[in-house]
Amino acid sequence: MRFVTTAGMKELERQIAQAGVSYPEMMERAGQSAAKAILERWPVAGKRVLVLCGKGNNGGDGFVVARHLAEAGGAVTAAFLCGHPATPESCAAYGQMPPSVAVTEDLSALPSRIGEAALLVDGVFGTGFSGSIPGELEPVFAAARQAQKTGTPVAALDLPSGVNGDTGEYESCIPADLTVAMGAVKPAHLVNWAGEYQRALVVGDIGTPPQVTDAFSGWQEALELCHVRRFLPRRSHTGHKGQNGRLLLIAGCRQYLGAAALATAAAVRSGAGYVRLATIPRVAKSVAAHCPEAIYTLCKKNSQGGIAGGEENLSLLLEAAQGADAIAMGCGLEPGPDTLAIVKALLRQKKPLLLDAGALTALAAEPEPLSLLEQAACLVLITPHPGEYARLTGAAAGNNPFSPEYTRTESIGITVLWKGYITGITGPEGKLWHFGGCDGLAKGGSGDVLTGLIGGLLAQGASPFGAAVVGAWLHGRAAQLCARDNGRRGMTPSQLMDYFGLFGGGRGVKEMKRWIAAMGILLALLGGCAGIGGGKTTDYDALVRETLAREYTFTAEMTYDGTEAKAFIAKTGVADIQAEFSAPSSLEGLVVTTTGEEIQVTFRGAAVDLSPYTLPTQSALTLLREVLTGEKAGKLTTQVDEETVTASGSILLTTYEIVFDKETMAVEQVRIPSIQGEVLIHDFTFTSEGPGESSGQ
Repeated sequence: MRFVTTAGMKELERQIAQAGVSYPEMMERAGQSAAKAILERWPVAGKRVLVLCGKGNNGGDGFVVARHLAEAGGAVTAAFLCGHPATPESCAAYGQMPPSVAVTEDLSALPSRIGEAALLVDGVFGTGFSGSIPGELEPVFAAARQAQKTGTPVAALDLPSGVNGDTGEYESCIPADLTVAMGAVKPAHLVNWAGEYQRALVVGDIGTPPQVTDAFSGWQEALELCHVRRFLPRRSHTGHKGQNGRLLLIAGCRQYLGAAALATAAAVRSGAGYVRLATIPRVAKSVAAHCPEAIYTLCKKNSQGGIAGGEENLSLLLEAAQGADAIAMGCGLEPGPDTLAIVKALLRQKKPLLLDAGALTALAAEPEPLSLLEQAACLVLITPHPGEYARLTGAAAGNNPFSPEYTRTESIGITVLWKGYITGITGPEGKLWHFGGCDGLAKGGSGDVLTGLIGGLLAQGASPFGAAVVGAWLHGRAAQLCARDNGRRGMTPSQLMDYFGLFGGGRGVKEMKRWIAAMGILLALLGGCAGIGGGKTTDYDALVRETLAREYTFTAEMTYDGTEAKAFIAKTGVADIQAEFSAPSSLEGLVVTTTGEEIQVTFRGAAVDLSPYTLPTQSALTLLREVLTGEKAGKLTTQVDEETVTASGSILLTTYEIVFDKETMAVEQVRIPSIQGEVLIHDFTFTSEGPGESSGQ
């Protein structure tokens, strides 16, 4: 998915203006598209609508929306929260509002007006906001939050007011049921906690000419499963352990035994054939008690309880490096001169090298650490947190990962993964941003797990950039799954490895039944949608209401012989789904929890990916409806023959094909074709004799 930063959006708007679309025209287009999205969801004729407007261009968008909602029959009031409009564009938009739109500046009366409104539109602050909400506005924000909580729909223009557009940080904001991102998605729409302040997200058209879109250099790209599929090392069914990668891990000292244990275990769980830990005897003894799969190179210790940097140890480590496919160094290392000597020696050898933690801190003591990295004889990947990056580069470590300060390593030819609530990955192969994970990773040891995982992927043949991409995605996914089961506060780094589902295991297969049950509800909904593609109409709102009124409960049975899971029956509150399937043992599982109030989707495995999130059932059904009616990308395309109508398209990230009877428009079959990747689910078909009567295989 492409997105822009707030600074990038300003530049994009400037280029749009240079191409002949004026700023007032952009505002008009933005307001029109936002009003259209609102009206598609909530009819306003005869209803009270309150538009909260700031004094900037976000407020100007609000004035345009107010005009269009009034033209649609709404009883619209525009409220000034920060005084009169203060930009030329917002002044012009204000002047175009018809007399039928009431205007108020009385902040003290707004809480009661909010309570009386049938719809709220938030146009107070845009993506340029940072800091705290002015104290005088907090009663208004509190009233809007309460109204939204009790069922009054809220539509936000560009971003819910109070949220920082680049970081997603907020102290106080107005959560929105619908957010219309003007022109492009911003980072705050993508952070892993965005569900706290936004539900449905659509991108509003601001009139960007195609040639500007194509030529714009400020697009950023979010890490998605397609990137993981591209970089995940292939694994041979006939390969042996020597062909699955040999990792040399240099880690641990007297004070940090656990760091070496976590990194070693993660490397083993990454799928590497051999993991050799080079460390001092005390650390090796401790790690061996918890990770018997590793092998060990015992190094002499120095007076600080770390690995000594003398000739004997350097010779030992370089010999071990020659027998490895990749090297990872830094977890739990004492960041002194001995560690620096080892780093320098390894930079002169040829095997791919990952540097983290103590290795980076030791390297930062050099006068020109970036020059050493640039002149390395090997491929280099570093994985610093903001403090380590600052020590290494001299950058002012800030909280905004999109700051230019974080570009200081982009010209020296190495790969960098800088860790944080948004993880950046940059290198000769490109640049990606990872928004996964959760704050449960903010604990000592999480980075050691990441280093072991990425090191194992390097050893299996991934490029430094590819290993960082796959490792970051899997680490973040494991964190979200772990938080689901253990809570963000209670989860521990040592638990993360239990959720490395891409690399096989049986526990996820047991959870397949929950995914199948939830898939059943989507397919049952499809079975009830007569009239798609055939000229007839369906009352989708009635369908949504009817489905929401049901109590969703699921049961499922399946057999599993250790290699294939098959022959399951899933019973749902909407329909009973019967199916037979087979799945390779590498399938870890796909988990969906569905209740009458929300649909939570969590995927494991290489076949499909949706970042774990929770959708209110209303939003899930709205998304389904939008896909079915062609309002979303991936809309249905139809082919008609003498007896059937075949519609092909995609919902969420699953491709499908639906076959309808031409006369009755009943669903005859739904196919989900084979999915490329490590996991294959073949020829899922679905048959319906009418709404609620469904079976499949």
